[in-house]
Amino acid sequence: MNYQHSQSGLTLNGFIVFLLIFIVIAFGAGWLANKYYANRLFLAKGSSLDFPSVINVDAKPNGLAWDGQNLVFSNHASPWGLVRITPLENGQFRKASIPVVDADYQQQISFQGLTWNGSAFVAVTSGDWFQSEFSKVFVELDALTLQITKVLGKAPDFAHCIAWDGLNYWSGTRFHTAQQAGRPALYKFDQNLKLIDEFKGAGKGCQGMTWDGKFLWWGDVFSNTVTLYNIYNSKNVSPGPVHQYTASIKHISGITFDGRDIWIGDYHSHRLAQLNQDLYINWLGDRYEISNPGQLEMLDQFSRYQAGDIQIDELLKPLQEGKVKAAEIPAYVVALRPRYSDDEIRQILNIARENVSLESVSSALDRELNKLVNSGEINYVDNDPVETDAVKIKYFRAAIENGHLFASWKVTPGSDILSGIDAPRPQQIPDDYDFYTFIQYTIRIIDLDTGDEQEQEYDFFDSEDIQTDVVLLQNIKPGEYQIEIDLNAQYFTESAASHYSGKLEIKVTY
Repeated sequence: MNYQHSQSGLTLNGFIVFLLIFIVIAFGAGWLANKYYANRLFLAKGSSLDFPSVINVDAKPNGLAWDGQNLVFSNHASPWGLVRITPLENGQFRKASIPVVDADYQQQISFQGLTWNGSAFVAVTSGDWFQSEFSKVFVELDALTLQITKVLGKAPDFAHCIAWDGLNYWSGTRFHTAQQAGRPALYKFDQNLKLIDEFKGAGKGCQGMTWDGKFLWWGDVFSNTVTLYNIYNSKNVSPGPVHQYTASIKHISGITFDGRDIWIGDYHSHRLAQLNQDLYINWLGDRYEISNPGQLEMLDQFSRYQAGDIQIDELLKPLQEGKVKAAEIPAYVVALRPRYSDDEIRQILNIARENVSLESVSSALDRELNKLVNSGEINYVDNDPVETDAVKIKYFRAAIENGHLFASWKVTPGSDILSGIDAPRPQQIPDDYDFYTFIQYTIRIIDLDTGDEQEQEYDFFDSEDIQTDVVLLQNIKPGEYQIEIDLNAQYFTESAASHYSGKLEIKVTY
């Protein structure tokens, strides 16, 4: 009996020891796992086509920069300071929150704009932190500790965003409200942050700015727009916007370029959003037809429809649900034209017109369909013989290819004119009479929608003039055009100085 009791006691004690060891290991593993994942972030799927991937950062970005290894932004919420996001592998990131503390008064400092100049961060912040006489100042931050190393000088009163392009610093206006009176400005500074010049800003709420090697980006929190500037870096040419895109992000609060992708901060949704790379590549290639998420969605739907992946009802949802407004339809059609044929576009617009109920959308679709009456082809031929004292267009053929109007034609003068341009001056015409001989014609193209005109002038002295595949108009836009060909000749007869004038008019709808 004693022996059996002894064995039972050892088993119970062993189980208790095992249980304690298991609890300690499990607790330790959980503690390590929590510690490991507490500062881990993951690339997640976005909710819109223009920003297909996002990082939820559990902070409020306000100014965003890339230092070659990390995304760094100012936190617009407690504990303020900066947040460093370091890319790892497999779509993972490591997050570190770094308080920035004033050495004299131990205040936790917040920032607005932030940029990286290759060796240190430069930020915009309030001068009150440093008992400065200026309301805004530029400061330098250590690359590793992210602590302030020095105050660099005065910033404009409403400066908020900042970017470094390798030669100069740039900043932009961020007023308190969109209604606040004042002229928004784009500021240019030298390497020492001395103000060089001031230009027109893209909006009143610049809360993000970056340089990607080609464009200077302005992100505006009031209009939710991203504006691309060509800054030229020339004393003779002022910076100018080349494109503006209305983003699906509602609170743009930082922009940066990591060498491959554009990231935009959103302090309302506590995230960093990665711009659709196809859209970005289009802009780098000077293709700016897409200016809002509705267009992007419709183009994506159209591509899927062409591939047979969706039916027409699904294709038309953005129109039926009002995601694409009547005023946006012309821009949507412009976005389709480089990618699809007129027949394909006409098919979609007709089906859309039959299915939408909003009168304004239907009218807009009608207007776009009217612009697609034909493909702009012209085949004018005149087989009648040329009168002896006339100049005639024998044929004029034109077509639109790759967005340009190409034309071929033949001009023939009558025999009297042809011989008269080489004839000697008749004796009865005084030598001081200012008269010379020529055959000349001018081709003028008039955009009937805008009134814009372009013309080309030709001279010839032979029995005919033949031109082939001449580009008459580049980057032609849908609309109505009138082609006017003015024909003129001056020539001598046996006894007089004579002249001829005629005109051919051709209308074309594209």
